[in-house]
Amino acid sequence: MTLLTKIFFWTGLGIYGLLLFLLLTLHRLPADRMLGKALTVWTETQTLVSAETVTFSLPISYALERISCEAHWPQGVSKDHIDSLIFSPEWSRIFSGSLPLKSEANFAGGRVESRVGVPFLSRGYFDARGSGIRLEYLSFVQVLLDRRLSGQCEGELRLLGDVRFPSGLNGRGFLRAADGSVESKLPLAGLRTIPFRSASALVIIQKGVLFLNDGEISGPAVSGTFSGEVKLDDRMSRSLLNITAHLTPGPMVHENDLARQLVASLAAEGEPITVRLEGTLGSPSIRWEKD
Repeated sequence: MTLLTKIFFWTGLGIYGLLLFLLLTLHRLPADRMLGKALTVWTETQTLVSAETVTFSLPISYALERISCEAHWPQGVSKDHIDSLIFSPEWSRIFSGSLPLKSEANFAGGRVESRVGVPFLSRGYFDARGSGIRLEYLSFVQVLLDRRLSGQCEGELRLLGDVRFPSGLNGRGFLRAADGSVESKLPLAGLRTIPFRSASALVIIQKGVLFLNDGEISGPAVSGTFSGEVKLDDRMSRSLLNITAHLTPGPMVHENDLARQLVASLAAEGEPITVRLEGTLGSPSIRWEKD
């Protein structure tokens, strides 16, 4: 065996051993636990993620099934479930100057598809589209708002920037929900829930500030508009909320004597009621206000 042959042989053997090591490492990675640690860092809330099955396949993708996600918020513990989650590199964008990843998740009765580019040589990005999501299955939303919600929602979001640092993001999107209800916390007034037919808003993000524009809600209990902003923090749970809704009572409220008296104490007849959502994303508060 000549010297050149030996060099090629040992070099090839070294590369083979390195690739085998990387494949075995990727195969053994606890993808669900790593996802839980990433969510803990991003939300600044202890988050535990576990999957009944984790499957690794080439060319580098993970498929998780029957996933449980437990988050410990200041208001309490949320327990959500994801039917399946698949994530992998997006090979068509591998030379885009960022680390491109894509994922598909089935949960809460619907589906979410997302693409993210972690900055390397160029700007990062984040695209997400969701549809058919049932609000009543989202435990973390109910824990954060301290209210039960129902309805089917959909949305889309397109962002430019590094998603690891939300305060520098720019982008736009929309949110829509239909045929749902919100727990009122006013059972003595005969309004345990406030139903709505539709709710929608446009989302614009500029330099880390999320603006809700052209928000509208309609239903038998209330109809009106809402708008405001969320000042995004690099720790998402610290993001500041400042959202205001002006709601006009509908027939369902006027037909209930106790509810009608409550509304009369908040606004003159025919005038809208002001509702404010304030605090932080990790600890929001809702209050009714007189104009």
